[in-house]
Amino acid sequence: MKTLPITMKADGVAEVLLYDVIGSDIFGDGVDAKTFRAEVKGIKAKVLNLRINSPGGSVFEASAILAALDEFRGRIEVDVDGVAASAASVVAMAGDEIRMAPSAMMMIHNPHALVVGGADDMRGMAELLEKSKSQLIDAYERHSKIGRDKISALMDAETWFAGQEAVDAGFAHSVTEGRRVAACADLAKVAAKLHYKHVPDALTVRDEPAWRETERRRLLAASL
Repeated sequence: MKTLPITMKADGVAEVLLYDVIGSDIFGDGVDAKTFRAEVKGIKAKVLNLRINSPGGSVFEASAILAALDEFRGRIEVDVDGVAASAASVVAMAGDEIRMAPSAMMMIHNPHALVVGGADDMRGMAELLEKSKSQLIDAYERHSKIGRDKISALMDAETWFAGQEAVDAGFAHSVTEGRRVAACADLAKVAAKLHYKHVPDALTVRDEPAWRETERRRLLAASL
């Protein structure tokens, strides 16, 4: 499992970076709830600043991470630096204060699942997904006051919020100044695997000059 990047700042704030896929069960290389809980449990600080740049992942792992954060005995401040999509948006709801960077985005949608089996298996999974959706709405209602029906409709539509839009919907409290963001998992690749339908182009279009330079160096190294 990956080690969770934790930095103790001079002001006594513990900065925790969630810059990866949530859950190791989907891609084999993400942030799992067991590791997250163990590392956050060892933090001795009055304020935990969780910084998020994650395309999401396992909703059940996210729920366990949310529960671990709920046990933190101190203030939790969440900064969405890049993207908090799907399961990552659920984790963001742990914040006593949730801040969006000007160019950051948040996405909420219905939980998805893959199931193999007969009709009873399909019906059972459908019931599980409905229960899971209700629990996700509970999490969003910690901050948003737009009502369960409206939240449900936004989830049905796979809704992407820019910074101020997230604030207006009640999923964040303010828009802050931007900061330099380190790379997270390839969003386009992850979005395809998680079957996201409406990913904004700004989040998936690669920086062509930078990509070409990276490819040039890779090919050069391979030829040596």
